[in-house]
Amino acid sequence: MAVIVFVLTRWERRKILSIDLECTNTEINDKFKREIEGSSESVLIVRVINTGSRPIAIDKNSIKAVGPKKSVEYHETDWLGLEKIPHPLSPNQSFEVGLFLETFKLFQGCEKISKGKLPISVELKDIDGKLYKPKNKYELFLEVDEVEKIK
Repeated sequence: MAVIVFVLTRWERRKILSIDLECTNTEINDKFKREIEGSSESVLIVRVINTGSRPIAIDKNSIKAVGPKKSVEYHETDWLGLEKIPHPLSPNQSFEVGLFLETFKLFQGCEKISKGKLPISVELKDIDGKLYKPKNKYELFLEVDEVEKIK
């Protein structure tokens, strides 16, 4: 019985992040209005929620958007909201960061392509080096600049 209790308490105390992607127009999104005044570009929004029971210290320098050709790392372009990432991220706390969709397309070499779809993902690490990825797979539909979950 003691072994079962030990295993269950360890299972409940793991670090878990829920990561979702969506695409929105900058005119609609209130989170980044100050950073992008006057722009009407589409932004890839990365929403991260600590669903575990322990605080997680996110390494802000490790975030990257992953595409089929190239990853877009934090130092290669302007990410929105990086300075607002809470440190540490408490249980049930969340944050959002954004990347201009045109920038992601440029890194993938499809800025002139208006049809098709691209697989897209995000990766980030905590300060201990543990890698976090979305549980779901996502695709970017180039015709409408929308991100959808793949079932």
